[in-house]
Amino acid sequence: MIRITTFILAIIVMGYSIYSWNDDSKQSMLILQLLLGFMLAGMGIQNVKKEEKENKNMGLLFLLTSLFCIIVSLIKYLK
Repeated sequence: MIRITTFILAIIVMGYSIYSWNDDSKQSMLILQLLLGFMLAGMGIQNVKKEEKENKNMGLLFLLTSLFCIIVSLIKYLK
């Protein structure tokens, strides 16, 4: 289920980036950064669920990176 959600988010990111190609507004950038952050979180959850220790470490790294990206994007937008 997470894999399907990540795939759908990737398609949405590609579509939205094409749709807002010439749009330099803050809101457009926030939406794109949040979508990328959630896609990274989905990849992290996928890797954490795997049995191998190396994949779990990579999944935790993805989750921390996505959390950092989402928080920084929201702080930058709300400032």
